[in-house]
Amino acid sequence: MTDSRSANDVPKRPSLFGAGLGHAALLSSWCILLSIVIRWPLSVNLGAMPLDPNSPLHILALEQISSGGNWTEISNLAFPTPVPIRLVAIPTLLLGVPFAQVMTPMSALNVATTLMVALQGIALAALVGWLRWGKLAQVVAATGAIACTYTIHVQSLGQQENLGFVAMALAVWSACQNGRVAWAGTASALAIAAFSSPYQAVPTGILLVCTSWFHGRQALV
Repeated sequence: MTDSRSANDVPKRPSLFGAGLGHAALLSSWCILLSIVIRWPLSVNLGAMPLDPNSPLHILALEQISSGGNWTEISNLAFPTPVPIRLVAIPTLLLGVPFAQVMTPMSALNVATTLMVALQGIALAALVGWLRWGKLAQVVAATGAIACTYTIHVQSLGQQENLGFVAMALAVWSACQNGRVAWAGTASALAIAAFSSPYQAVPTGILLVCTSWFHGRQALV
């Protein structure tokens, strides 16, 4: 017997955003706009110093790594003897490195943090689009990721290392893949979470395992 189905009848793998580039651009623009509003006034007054207790440490860390300094501890704290404080929020700091070449580390951190908040929404919107839950669900997911009380609470404390939705979304997507793609996505998700904060690596790993079990899989094969 021959298969009478045409090529158009074969189900296609959903794209990352579940739609075209225009829809992806609109979602990304919405996430950036919302993150600017959520982080106001630091998102527009780049030279403003955050009043939380942790941002000064992030600023020192960004200044250090952007100038080719140590990646393990903050050398400029308690100079001349470095305080052995482990660098966290490295994904956010890496976003700020290019900006630190053209502006002050404090301004670069404000830009990087705003972008990282926007990426929380973009990541969840991409995941929801891949799951084919609809465009409205994408908007709701993106808005919730950026405007939820957790994200706002993290901003109030300057704990940018706890912005973990990007790693979690990637972990869920990776658990639904097979072979090398699954392993590469899993390693990337865990690395993003671990280099941000060990406290984010644990829930990301749990989410990865639970999603794999939900699909009835004993391993990422």
